[in-house]
Amino acid sequence: AALFYLSWRLNQPPYDYYLQRMWLRPDRRSWRQLLQQREHVTFVKHLQKTLPLEQFDDKLNFYHQMKAGGVPTIEILLAAADKGWMPQFDAGWADGALQQDLVIKPTDGTMCDGVEIWHYDRPGNFYVLAYRKVNEVEVRMSDEKFDLAGLLGRVLELSVERTYVVQARMKNNPALDPISPGTVANFRI
Repeated sequence: AALFYLSWRLNQPPYDYYLQRMWLRPDRRSWRQLLQQREHVTFVKHLQKTLPLEQFDDKLNFYHQMKAGGVPTIEILLAAADKGWMPQFDAGWADGALQQDLVIKPTDGTMCDGVEIWHYDRPGNFYVLAYRKVNEVEVRMSDEKFDLAGLLGRVLELSVERTYVVQARMKNNPALDPISPGTVANFRI
């Protein structure tokens, strides 16, 4: 009945019902507040083409601007380009800084393309692939795993084609989960 209501009355695909966990929101009137993922992607791509966003599109440039302005932003632990580590990013070499869930992403990526999320297994001291998106194809959970040396080697291999950064995996405040389940709702600040 809920899916029929969503499709027939609100003209939204069943995919949104599952993506947004609408069964957890008993007031169906609140479902109209949803911005569908395809609408969001279209909107963001339009903004990227029409606004002067060059200084924000590159994650390294954005990071430097925020740091210079004293604006808190997600720390870049490591950065790699042309199969080598960029020396100005050395927070990742601090003791234990990489022993946590990590996000590896290209500095010029949009809409999660090229992003990998690695879950750190503390007892086993290894990383397991939790998420990857390449060319709009998503992989969630995998048996692919690396020790730290293997994961860093992977980052260096990826950096042959594009510059990549390594950051700690951030999570939403629980109050934001209903509007952004599974992804971080932010502007990287």
